[in-house]
Amino acid sequence: MGRTITRTRVAFGLFEVDLERRQLHKNGIRLKLQHQPFEILVALLERPGQIVTREELQQRLWPGETGDVRRKLNKAVNKLRSVLGDSPDRPLFIETVPRVGYRFIAPVRISEPESVTSTDVAAPVLLQEAVQPAKTRRVGWRRWVVLGLVVIAGLAFAMTWFHPAPVPQVEALRQLTADGREKRGRIVFHGGYLYFTEVAMERAWAARVPAKGGQVEVLPIDPVVGSEVSLLDVHPQTGQLLLKQGPSPETQQAEGAVWLADLTGRLERLSDLVVQDAQWSPDGQRLAYFSGDGLYVAGSWGENPRRVVEHPGLKGALSWAPDSRRLRFWSAYPDFQYSRIWEVDLDRRTLRPLLVDWPFKQQFGVWLPGTRYFLFTSPSDYQLWVRVEGRWKRPREPVRLTASSIRFRVACAGDSPTELYVIGESCQGELLLWDESRRHFRVIFPGLSADQLHFTRDGQWVTYVSYPEGDVWRCRS
Repeated sequence: MGRTITRTRVAFGLFEVDLERRQLHKNGIRLKLQHQPFEILVALLERPGQIVTREELQQRLWPGETGDVRRKLNKAVNKLRSVLGDSPDRPLFIETVPRVGYRFIAPVRISEPESVTSTDVAAPVLLQEAVQPAKTRRVGWRRWVVLGLVVIAGLAFAMTWFHPAPVPQVEALRQLTADGREKRGRIVFHGGYLYFTEVAMERAWAARVPAKGGQVEVLPIDPVVGSEVSLLDVHPQTGQLLLKQGPSPETQQAEGAVWLADLTGRLERLSDLVVQDAQWSPDGQRLAYFSGDGLYVAGSWGENPRRVVEHPGLKGALSWAPDSRRLRFWSAYPDFQYSRIWEVDLDRRTLRPLLVDWPFKQQFGVWLPGTRYFLFTSPSDYQLWVRVEGRWKRPREPVRLTASSIRFRVACAGDSPTELYVIGESCQGELLLWDESRRHFRVIFPGLSADQLHFTRDGQWVTYVSYPEGDVWRCRS
């Protein structure tokens, strides 16, 4: 028998279940969920990580009924997945166990009751669910999918110590920026600020924002560097910026000249280096970089370089181990169809794939300082994963850290091992109507994220599908 949840609130990802009021909320906003899908969710939450059989669910929902309960159960599970934004092919929450039942696979938190409409700054900030962009079409109206704000979000971790090794869990997520500009490449934490590359109007520049949130500050970099500037790193002692002239390693055109800059905008070319990616060691005494097919390690300012290993293809996201004896990076093969994280032993000058038998793509790894946690993202589901590094034993298989509709890309650690900063991406839909008399589109229902708009023949009513939740609505036009 499953355990009975005695608390009244159960949370997972950005969702919260109020068992007393029989309600489901996402970031404090109540979602519409019918009785049967809700009961299935409760049954799965009572036994997270365990299989709940179809027979158990059928008996719970339709006791004694002998009709077509299998079809009813499938329909109820599909409705539940639709509300959660989940998929049976790439599940974030509900995994199908073929011919047996279902299993809830996301981390679950049980807590005391409190207001779900709190607007305290520490509460999760409303972020729109990420979905694949829809095709644009025009039928008296036009649907545009607006790529949602790419935000930097703070993740606080509650370190729950299990036997035989601790596993981190996400405790909260908070949005830090909302300026409507894309964030690209590496994030670097230094002196209470987050440094990153910002992109708009086919230009890229270095910027920063306070780690607690606030206004984004564009750094005054001399235009001599060009219209494309990518932030590679910030020196841990001097605070100087390491910049690359040209696009970031996320693009196909990866190599560029390297410059040093300070916060006043003063620039200095760093030797004659042309790199794909570069990063200083934790103590700032060494610089690792990719140039051509080679990985090099040099002094702080690129002096006395030595070639460590060779590796072809597009490479990026260099990350030093806490002991500075290993480096990890991701490498992508043509058209990004294959992506894997590699580890370099600097003493032995050896190279090996990190996750040999892991079936999913990997990229953008980072160590949490002072811990045995290595975090990375997977372009297979755009979620954060954690690998607990073993001191003497074989490391654990990666565990998915997030189960969110936000598409996560890159991350960096803060001062504390309980904080992580990430770039996330969300999408929204905007409804536009073609005004024939003025010959331009105008926004209808401002602030509403939706698509699939249809007017009734008399023009009095309109139906639409909320985007990305997928709920059908009807209202007066």
